[in-house]
Amino acid sequence: MSYHDPIFSSPSTEFIKICQSQLNLWGNRLKADWSAVYLMQGSAEDDLPLIPVAMYPVNSNDLDRDRYAIAADCTALALPSASSSPLGLAEPIPLGDRIMNNPYHQMILPLMYQETIFGLWVTQRKEKPWQGEDIEQGKKMAETLAIACFLDQRQHRYQRQLQQQYYLQQQQADHLDNLLHQLRNPLTALRTFSKLLLKRLGLDEKSQSIVEGIARESDRLQDLLVTFEQDWHRYPANPDLEQKVLPSSTPLLLASAQLPLETVELQELITPLLTSAVAIAESKQITIQTDLGEKKIFVKGNKKALREVFTNLLDNAIKYSPMGGKIAVSVVETKDDLGMAIADTGYGIPEEDKERIFERNYRGIQEESDIPGTGLGLAIVKAFIEQMGGTIEVISPNGFSQQYQGTTFIVKLPTAS
Repeated sequence: MSYHDPIFSSPSTEFIKICQSQLNLWGNRLKADWSAVYLMQGSAEDDLPLIPVAMYPVNSNDLDRDRYAIAADCTALALPSASSSPLGLAEPIPLGDRIMNNPYHQMILPLMYQETIFGLWVTQRKEKPWQGEDIEQGKKMAETLAIACFLDQRQHRYQRQLQQQYYLQQQQADHLDNLLHQLRNPLTALRTFSKLLLKRLGLDEKSQSIVEGIARESDRLQDLLVTFEQDWHRYPANPDLEQKVLPSSTPLLLASAQLPLETVELQELITPLLTSAVAIAESKQITIQTDLGEKKIFVKGNKKALREVFTNLLDNAIKYSPMGGKIAVSVVETKDDLGMAIADTGYGIPEEDKERIFERNYRGIQEESDIPGTGLGLAIVKAFIEQMGGTIEVISPNGFSQQYQGTTFIVKLPTAS
């Protein structure tokens, strides 16, 4: 902690124990009737109130009146601020004449180290005044407590710095996770299109070799992504720091936390995404039915974000539907909102998983299945939708399948004027 550090953190339990031990030792050896340690709390921009952190005797009840008088008198002192010189309290301050009808001899010493004052040590006794060797011992004790407080505050500062570093690293890690996840969908589409193209090229060997190369390299990129993700998550996060940092919002692939909004025609945006989804669904003999309506619908949103939203939802519908399943994509229109509903005849979402499916890295019961996934897709979807001022609803079972529960995701967005 430097002299200009504006924050005085709350003392640790260990520091309070040190203070109490020193007060007990002082009281027993020098016959002090009462002692207390006061520390400054808060920011230097405030009035820095003095807060008692240790007191001797601990269970004393007969000196309450004097305690309150001394505490009030301490706060009435012209204490220097954290941005001014504390040298005015370099010497012990006798307060015997400052409190009327007080039979005790008092002494106040500043807890000061490296030109920073952390608080005050107050002690009193009735037997005789503090003088000579007593004062010198008091100065040494005050210096010891000041050093202990300095180290305690420095530990708090380092802990804050570590927490901030962890917070920033976690943001970067989440951003990279999102990026890797969002790269997977276009790679899957590229691989699927290359296979479809191979079927249509027939016996043209030269063209086939080119397309086979595209498919081979897309497979290689997929393998590299899987390997990188496995290595990336090999080392666990620090649980001690993780519990103390503020929860971060989900960092997204788009650079700005505030997505620029524009008027978007939903049918125009989702049509090419459906073309890719249909090609991918064919490999599982899944049928995609669409009901986009005849009237064009316009919403306020971000085109890049909406592509990611619907690509992820379509990909999940295909991934979690069995062979020969069905997917229905339809327009949703209410009084204040417009959007899309994507329903499937898949395995559904258990009731106990519904509240957590939008959490990062949470897969619930699917963790035990052989269906690949990272648990990031729905977290990214929800983050994008909320930044665009929309909502997402999940319904499971949806009554769309007689054999499985099925799941429906309904995305609603503000209507564009």
